[in-house]
Amino acid sequence: PDAKLAPNTATAVEPETGTTYTLNDTGVQLPGDAKPSLLFDDIINTDADRTGALEEKVDAYLGGADANREYQIKYLDLVDANNGNAWITSSNGTDIYWGYPTGTDRSTNFTLLHFAGLHRDGENSGFDLGDLANITPTPVSIQKTDEGIKFHVEAGNFSPYALVWTDASDPGTDPDPNPGGGSGGGS
Repeated sequence: PDAKLAPNTATAVEPETGTTYTLNDTGVQLPGDAKPSLLFDDIINTDADRTGALEEKVDAYLGGADANREYQIKYLDLVDANNGNAWITSSNGTDIYWGYPTGTDRSTNFTLLHFAGLHRDGENSGFDLGDLANITPTPVSIQKTDEGIKFHVEAGNFSPYALVWTDASDPGTDPDPNPGGGSGGGS
């Protein structure tokens, strides 16, 4: 991207080495008028709290819940916008830029986790909460750029991703600056 992304947005960028796009896992190459696009969707929670279930998985991975932890969990997929948003594969993967969430910037300490194996057209879509039983999120390497948080998604690795950080506006509990209980003025 040539500008900073707005919060709650993302964009996909074809790798500099180029790529070949194919229709899902069929190997059929997309026609020249295809429009590869990034699907960057909220998790569907209409009949079950899937976002909450994914947050619990994140907390378990990070060693427990934290009242100051913030989450932005999105379902990412690469689709052909000219073909009914049919999911597609990029032979060389795709670089993703995720806009910094409101109140964060390059100085924020982010963790990005991938829920590999949960795919909308796969055996474990994540729509059934039971699909999460054997899923452990895996960390993804990120780069913090002026435009947003950059990471690479390998071919066929689109599914839910969780961007996690600690809310810096909540001071939390600072260590006692004077743990000995004295006046702190020295002797």
